[in-house]
Amino acid sequence: EVILVTSGAIGMGVGKLGLPGRPDDMPTKQACAAVGQCELMYMYDNLFDEYGITVAQILLTKTILEKNNVVNTFEKLISMGVIPIVNENDTVAIDELELEIGENDSLSAIVASHKYIT
Repeated sequence: EVILVTSGAIGMGVGKLGLPGRPDDMPTKQACAAVGQCELMYMYDNLFDEYGITVAQILLTKTILEKNNVVNTFEKLISMGVIPIVNENDTVAIDELELEIGENDSLSAIVASHKYIT
């Protein structure tokens, strides 16, 4: 089983939008995350496609992680041979953005612990 946890959506969005640097205000960070998430998935899709591997995007928030319904998605994708690519949903969940702590480290640990994936 392979599950990839990624980050970098805001940075990719900054680049795609041609901004001079990482924004300070929340709405611009969220906009960059929205644009950058598309860029990240485009990159992963192209790279994995070279090896005949299908990928899927799963955007999670703390609230979603507290529910077990995400398990069905992971299990089905893995059973179909699809690699889930997980990122926090910075476009709508701003808790992690406000704290500026690498929340993907925690996200990776939660996903790796199989607490939510059986």
